[in-house]
Amino acid sequence: MTICPCCGSSFEGTLEAGCTSCGAHAIGPALPAPAQKLPAYEQAFLVVAVSALLAFAFLVSFAVAFVERGVFPLSADGFVTAFEDATWRLKYTLLPFSVLGLWANWHITKRMRREPARFVGHRYALGGLALTAVVLLVSIAGFGINIPERLRERRIAREAANSALLHASHRAILDYQACYGTYPATLEDLRKLPDADRSIARALDHLSSSDYRPTAPPTAQLTVSRNRSARGSTAKLRYANRRPNVPDGAEAAVSFNSYELAWPGEDKIFGTVDDRVMQDGLLVEKSQYPSPRPSATAAASPRTR
Repeated sequence: MTICPCCGSSFEGTLEAGCTSCGAHAIGPALPAPAQKLPAYEQAFLVVAVSALLAFAFLVSFAVAFVERGVFPLSADGFVTAFEDATWRLKYTLLPFSVLGLWANWHITKRMRREPARFVGHRYALGGLALTAVVLLVSIAGFGINIPERLRERRIAREAANSALLHASHRAILDYQACYGTYPATLEDLRKLPDADRSIARALDHLSSSDYRPTAPPTAQLTVSRNRSARGSTAKLRYANRRPNVPDGAEAAVSFNSYELAWPGEDKIFGTVDDRVMQDGLLVEKSQYPSPRPSATAAASPRTR
């Protein structure tokens, strides 16, 4: 079976007789094989190119991070900071490409070692393989160094967001006081305020599991009686010790001048690390705040001494 080099068709016979498809035929005997074949260098060139590209990408990222940080003159802390920024910036590019580059370069150098006579540049290939391994190790080390710091920054950002939520509620409470002359009896009373951007509604949705405790001046002894109507449940505050000249059906005006707000965090469970406590707009330690009151729906459990 002979394959025609002109049209690619296969036929029985030799090229001297001509191709049955296109009519091409050989004009003489085939040339003899060369006595000596030149070795190939493209394999070594490919390994060196891949390793040099990875190293160049890391150096450029390091230089950019160094300039952005402005850590001049050079110091150990500035060097480490620029190194962390450079590796973290390339975590989705340099790290995976270094793994792929190391795998490809390893197979190429392995093939070159199996057939040393066919290829040249073995030392260059081994140097490129070592450089690729170094870039990969540097990327892994930088990524590992960054993880604790990034987790700390994420925790700080989450704490700042939680604190901002409580401060937003405090701003709404102050707006309520400016409108009605008192702090609200419950957080739901804040929905009476104008809320064009729905910031108050979003804050109240997050604070649905919070424990809000308004307090009145010590001279006023109050009791809370809850009356339900067809339009919902409202809390009416009355004086416990009424003067004789105050009729039974009259309601006394109560002015709250202080409050305490405990928020269990995003997990909605009190006693965890993400709890936040605010007193009159100031965040306080959880140890200074008493345990929250049990909800009305919680089942009562006997106390043990």
